[in-house]
Amino acid sequence: MHRQKAKEKVTIVGSGNWGSAIAKIVGRNVLTSDEFEDEVRMWVFQEQVNGKNLTDIINTQHENVKYLPVRLPQTPGLSAYNPAARRPSLSRTNFVLAQGIKFTPNVIADPDLTHACTGSTLLIFVLPHQFLGYATAARRHSPTIATDVAAAVAVAAALTLLRAPILVASGIAVTVCGIAVTLCGIAVTLCGIAVTLCGIAASLCGIAASLCGIAASLCGIAVTLCGIAVTLCGIAASLCGIAATLCGVAATLCRLSPHGWWTLLCARRICPKMNTVAKGCRAISLIKGIEFNDRGPILISNMIKVRPSESAPPHATTRRHTPAPTSELRAPSALHAALHAALHAGRPRCPEDADRWRMSAARPPSLQEAMGGMDVSVLMGANVANEVAKDDFCESTVGYSNSANGATWQRLFDCPTFRIGTIKDVAGVELCGALKNVVAIGAGYCDGLGYGGNTKAAIIRIGLKETIKFCKMFFSGVRDDTFFESCGLADLVTTCFGGRNRKCAEAFAKGEGTWDEIEKKLLNGQKLQGTLCAKDVMVVLKTKKLEKEFPLFTRIYEIAYEGKAPSTIVQL
Repeated sequence: MHRQKAKEKVTIVGSGNWGSAIAKIVGRNVLTSDEFEDEVRMWVFQEQVNGKNLTDIINTQHENVKYLPVRLPQTPGLSAYNPAARRPSLSRTNFVLAQGIKFTPNVIADPDLTHACTGSTLLIFVLPHQFLGYATAARRHSPTIATDVAAAVAVAAALTLLRAPILVASGIAVTVCGIAVTLCGIAVTLCGIAVTLCGIAASLCGIAASLCGIAASLCGIAVTLCGIAVTLCGIAASLCGIAATLCGVAATLCRLSPHGWWTLLCARRICPKMNTVAKGCRAISLIKGIEFNDRGPILISNMIKVRPSESAPPHATTRRHTPAPTSELRAPSALHAALHAALHAGRPRCPEDADRWRMSAARPPSLQEAMGGMDVSVLMGANVANEVAKDDFCESTVGYSNSANGATWQRLFDCPTFRIGTIKDVAGVELCGALKNVVAIGAGYCDGLGYGGNTKAAIIRIGLKETIKFCKMFFSGVRDDTFFESCGLADLVTTCFGGRNRKCAEAFAKGEGTWDEIEKKLLNGQKLQGTLCAKDVMVVLKTKKLEKEFPLFTRIYEIAYEGKAPSTIVQL
């Protein structure tokens, strides 16, 4: 007898606008296939909406009222999902329109990431890339707040000595001066005590001498008080020095995390470990972002999959302007490796961790051990979340390295209104999804300035050209066909005419506030990706002195962060 193949168990990591739209598609699709379990778990960061837990709202109303509030048809006949009950009879054509974007009831919101991932064989990562490190962080034992704070401060203090030398050196200098003044105060105090003792001794030599002794004693007491005062001044100076040092630490933490030092200290308490997945689990990244270090770009898919025992992969063929690029992670610098070893002595060592410290300085090196070196594909395409949720026809692209896994992901996502193509090019597909957000910022500048279609078309063309050039310069094996899939040209055009990055850049060009103010005002809790990616791209371009070869990427960054006028977007 042939053993029946176990069904795939799906977990969605993330529940924002795009994550909720995908949950609707996946939740519906698994009910029409015997390949997948009916229940789909969706990890939801617990929030309060009108006094209720967001997870409770999703599980009772089957709708994400915060991040997917668009109104449209509801699927009938699925109001009471029971995992033990017989699967409902559904076809791909019997979904009738009703009010409100609804998940099928087999989509279960779960605030516990560990529980949501237990036994999962397919993980769908769909959350802002700046939170990926927090969501995938793992430890053998649950940390305490004190441990988290101590680890973060220890790393930050070390990095401060490297990255904020002037501020920290000033703080240390003031601290040393304060200690010196304190020692002087102590010395004066001891002198005062000695004078006081002399006065007491003199008082034993008769009444007249006693009067002199008393006077001397009073002088000694006065000197003692002066010494104490000087000591207090020294202590105050020391505290000022310590405060200056902490300012350096805080400055470094703010650079390490786009959401500030408090997020860095607390985030790992928000997102628990993910080491409960099934053996052989595979993942797919829908995260449209990218990370960088001083050697080049780092793919989000690689951040998810690399084992701690794996050494840095061999470099790809050397290209002009850059040392041996590769689609895998680079080994860290000796300095970062030494810092990592000092802070995590006795723990599993992962050479890739130093490259990822920008995302979470306190992340333990067991991150990749928890993820198990799984195969990670990517899905990118011309997909505005609200339109996908409304079942407007669209396409998307799965980039894979393993053809069997690519086919599995295609079967999971594909439906008549969401057609999935595949291509064996993880790096190309993923980079297209990240860099198009940078180009969309430029398109938004054009809209904010009132420029016409000709100007925006020119920005899109230049942006596509620079995207192709960037991909091929830093990664080997990127296919030309990738740029003509949905993840390439189609996604670029869609994002430049719609989506959050274009919208926020338009408001910025109109002078409606800072990026943080605009994000808070327009995005309802969602995160802006294009500006962060533009900043990270410039880290590489400046390091390699390639600004002139990427004039559009450079100008978008200069307008966003260096005060250049938005009108200079056409002065390339």
